[in-house]
Amino acid sequence: CITNTVDDSEHTVSQPPALGQLDSPDGPRYEKLESSSTEETSKQSQDPLRWFGILVPSALRQSQGTFKSIVTHIIPALANTKNDMTQLEIEIRRIRKKIKKAA
Repeated sequence: CITNTVDDSEHTVSQPPALGQLDSPDGPRYEKLESSSTEETSKQSQDPLRWFGILVPSALRQSQGTFKSIVTHIIPALANTKNDMTQLEIEIRRIRKKIKKAA
């Protein structure tokens, strides 16, 4: 219950409990709300396009496919190239130090 004081008179306003909230003598208590099917939620979490329902624009589907392709192929290739270049830079520095010492 919420008590409001307005113009020297008290008004008590009762609010319904929040979703999943149960009243107990020790204070408010919350119960866990479970979904009806865990398989349905796992399918939705795997494919974000399902969040938009059945009628998803083709551009959104295409962009998702492009993104998956980039993440699985192009980004790992770029990371490997960067590591290879870093190793070459280290090797070049070592050779330059040897040349400097020899001179």
